[in-house]
Formats: sequence, structure tokens, C-alpha cells
Amino acid sequence: MIIIDVISHQQLGYIYYPNLTAGIFLLLVTPIACLLGTEYNILISLKVNDVRTAQNLGGVIYLPLFVVFLLGIIGVVSLDVRTILIFSAILLIGDIILFYINRSLFQREEILTRYG
Repeated sequence: MIIIDVISHQQLGYIYYPNLTAGIFLLLVTPIACLLGTEYNILISLKVNDVRTAQNLGGVIYLPLFVVFLLGIIGVVSLDVRTILIFSAILLIGDIILFYINRSLFQREEILTRYG
């Protein structure tokens, strides 16, 4: 953002960041997406036995986030505040669903006996 601010200040005459959209991304979407990634990786780790498989499958959760970002850059989806809040709500619902799935599947004793 600092580099963009330097360039935008030279070109536009004002600093572009931080704006409301960037603030919502940094303060709302990023933590929710990180939590979703963590919960997804817990679910994957519960189901597979190989570390490499878990790492490969763990990165899949970020593909939809990348696609939405790419569609926003291309201009197919408008990344305004309303769209970002709707996207955040969808991510939050996914977080809640994965939390309950992980809670029902996580068996501490099984992990201790399988790997211990």
C-alpha cells in the first residue's frame, strides 16, 4: 500500500490508501479468510494421513478467494463496500459451518493413539 500511495500521490495528487474498501478488507475479510483456512486445514488433517497431501489440499480453500479478487480486478464483480460485506458474510457462514463440522469430527484420543 505504501508503494501505491507514493505512486498515486505523484499521479493523482492525493494518497489513495487507506480507503474504506481497503480497511474493510484488512479488518474484516482477512481475519475471516484466515480462520476459514485454518478450519479447512484442520478438517483436511483429520481426513488424510500424509503431510504432503494435507498441504496440497489445504491450499485449495484459497482458490475461490483468488477468483473473487481476480474478478474484481477484471471488472466482472464490483468490489464496493456492499459486495465486500456480502462476501464477508458468506465467509463467516462458512467459518461457522466448518467450526461445527470440525468440532463433531475432532477426536483428541484418536489423534493421540494414532500418532503418539
